[in-house]
Amino acid sequence: MRGLIGHPLSHSYSPFIHKQIISKNYDLYDIQEDELKLLLTEKNFECLNVTIPYKQKVIPYLNELTDISKRLGAINCIKNENGNLIGHNTDYEGFLWSLHNNNVNLDNGVIAVLGYGGASKAIIEAVKTFKNIKLYIVSSSNKKNSITYEELYKISSEITCIINTTPVGMFPNMDDSVIDINKFNNVNVLIDIVYNPFRTKLMIDSINKGVKVVGGIDMLVAQAIKAVEFFEDIKIEDSKINEIIKKIVNKKRNIVLIGMPGAGKTTIAKSLSKIYNLELIEIDYLIEKDIEMSIKDYFVLYGEGKFREKEKEIIKSLQDKTNCVISCGGGVVKNIENINSLRKNGLIIFLDRDIEKISLSKNRPLTQNKNDLIKLYEERMSLYNNYSDIIIDNNQTTKKAIEKIKKEIGL
Repeated sequence: MRGLIGHPLSHSYSPFIHKQIISKNYDLYDIQEDELKLLLTEKNFECLNVTIPYKQKVIPYLNELTDISKRLGAINCIKNENGNLIGHNTDYEGFLWSLHNNNVNLDNGVIAVLGYGGASKAIIEAVKTFKNIKLYIVSSSNKKNSITYEELYKISSEITCIINTTPVGMFPNMDDSVIDINKFNNVNVLIDIVYNPFRTKLMIDSINKGVKVVGGIDMLVAQAIKAVEFFEDIKIEDSKINEIIKKIVNKKRNIVLIGMPGAGKTTIAKSLSKIYNLELIEIDYLIEKDIEMSIKDYFVLYGEGKFREKEKEIIKSLQDKTNCVISCGGGVVKNIENINSLRKNGLIIFLDRDIEKISLSKNRPLTQNKNDLIKLYEERMSLYNNYSDIIIDNNQTTKKAIEKIKKEIGL
């Protein structure tokens, strides 16, 4: 028996990751606290990874701790050597690897670490390896050597880096955020170790503020690789970490297409869906299915305002979807809440087509003539550019556009 213990685990990518590294069965064990003692005293397992909320609670049942796990007082992996349970922690190495991989240097920074649980202990130790830093640990439970969130807001102008080690914002509670990033005007880096969704609300709010963000997927994979090295007593090349990150991202992330009406979103979405076996989602189709009439007729009866409310409702309902290609209506960018919902698990691609090459359609209520089209183009162009992760020139064939997308995102 090998696998991950914790609660809850519905969000976990660990089985997928471990199967990319080693060909042994790996399962999820979502256990309650009263089951923990029986599992660890019976010792009917080969090795275990440990996550929230058991990183500290497993320690009394272990026979031996590695030096790093002793120092941290937290465990994220256990090896059973003939009944001798050895606890180790790879979060420390995983976090430092993530910083290096994203070109983040915390030297001379004023850093706030949010949370004081098992994961934070490793991260705090890793942060202390940087030069000339000032460190604040923020806890909601008034732990020793920590400050409260109220106290953090009072010194918000000092903070240059925030690291979230809490599970706030994790699936399925993706609308939650542990702090309001807009109250921190000098933060230049936001690190959130949550990995599902790919971009938490805190990360998205930071992106909207122009702050560099690092999500949790890099740390997750790096610590998993280091755990397998510990379990198997082997060395795995660092290149394997990026290889697995890429596989997870391509397996789980959505491709979200935005752009002007007539820019080719639906055509390219259908092609990508067939080529890469992605679920196809057309926002306008879902809206029409819900309202039981054409969008053009809905505009006539209820106006654009009511339509945008319906559009926001439909998009919000999709925010936990993964492995999809999503074709959006041209006006999706008019409400940043739509973009925020789509960003959580999606890569936003702007299909840019010259206005001269966009055909008019009677079914598009806001572009009934060329003047309407030009006006919309001028109103929305800056929004498409600002909200996109990637811009694809779609003035040639569908095949060429797909080749460009493939090159940009590494499909």
